[in-house]
Amino acid sequence: MLRTRTLLILGAGASFPYGYPLGKKLINCILGDMNDEILIPMVAKTASYSIECEFSKIKPIFSHIVESGLSKRYPLVQERDETYTSRELRDKNQRLLRFVKMKIIKIDMFKKLHDALIDFDPISIDAFLRDNPSHAEAGKIMIIYSLLKREQQDKFTLQKNSDNWYSLFLNDLISECSDDPNKLLLNQIRITTFNYDLSLDFYLQSKLNKVEVFSKKENNTTLSEQFLKNLKIKHVYGKMYNLDEISYGDYAGRILRQDPDGPTYHNDLTPNFERFIFAFNKYENIKTMYDERNFVGMKEEIAINKKDLIWAEEIIFIGFGFDRDNLNMLGIPDNLQGYNEVLPVKTIRYLNYKGEMRSLSQEFKTLERICRIDNNSKGVTIIQSDADTICSAYQNDFKKYLFK
Repeated sequence: MLRTRTLLILGAGASFPYGYPLGKKLINCILGDMNDEILIPMVAKTASYSIECEFSKIKPIFSHIVESGLSKRYPLVQERDETYTSRELRDKNQRLLRFVKMKIIKIDMFKKLHDALIDFDPISIDAFLRDNPSHAEAGKIMIIYSLLKREQQDKFTLQKNSDNWYSLFLNDLISECSDDPNKLLLNQIRITTFNYDLSLDFYLQSKLNKVEVFSKKENNTTLSEQFLKNLKIKHVYGKMYNLDEISYGDYAGRILRQDPDGPTYHNDLTPNFERFIFAFNKYENIKTMYDERNFVGMKEEIAINKKDLIWAEEIIFIGFGFDRDNLNMLGIPDNLQGYNEVLPVKTIRYLNYKGEMRSLSQEFKTLERICRIDNNSKGVTIIQSDADTICSAYQNDFKKYLFK
């Protein structure tokens, strides 16, 4: 168990072993995913579209699909062989909706996003949306669409993922609890993540609920449920959905959907459409750096994050790029004088992948030298890992053995 007050700060690299692309690779995934075909509502009495359609015109119909539950159950009642495949769907009130099959990029808003990403060639989708907020709606929808497509439960097994560091973290949480399972609740851990995905949330929930010593119910709850309720993983920029809404991987790259009240469809148009509707419904769940910068309560949120820094004795950065905007969100100072307020008598552990961030390494050495209390020798301790995997860093550089 984690007896020392520990703050885990996760960047995009922390989710990379679980199938999520980084930086420009995520942009490339988004660009590629815009070629997926989905069902587009027909707003005119024409059989097909010959030009790009305006999202503002079809958006109300997508909203109706979400409200009526068509995103989870929609029998296809007709199909015709035309320029685009035409389909008719019925909602709960037997209202007939007509659709055509079309690539996402054929929707004007997404075409503009596609062309802008190609033109600007940004380092990340987050940086692009920070500086180009007019593309936020399309960008957020595509972020969720692309990330949902890459949710893979098999990435939580050693056979499919040699860098499954979540298993090491879980082992630290439950070690020493066999003699008294209630010790699970004594773990001193807080988690702050800059990721939209729920891979860690799902992993902890699914694995802890299967541990026998934590699964016995007392007062209608189990120890694992109590622990997870108190843990509250903080997603700084929001998360795609809540785990009580769907199961992890429900909207991944499926080929087959079985409706108990209807036929089975063997095509990948159905999951694409479901995924797009879900992303359309949830895009406001996530925020960009532009949203945070213009958020009325941003100062209060930063103050809360800063309290976590001050609370912690151990701060562990994993997969974190140390972007200044993200450091600001954590309440980490941008000057040497400010560090004495939050860092003294703390240990900072961070993964510097293969030692490639040389400038950052030098800055941390400066911090270690300068941050002192009353000019004595007890200040901040910096532990850097040059490992090439998170598991190696966690097991060999971050883990405590003799002193808890």
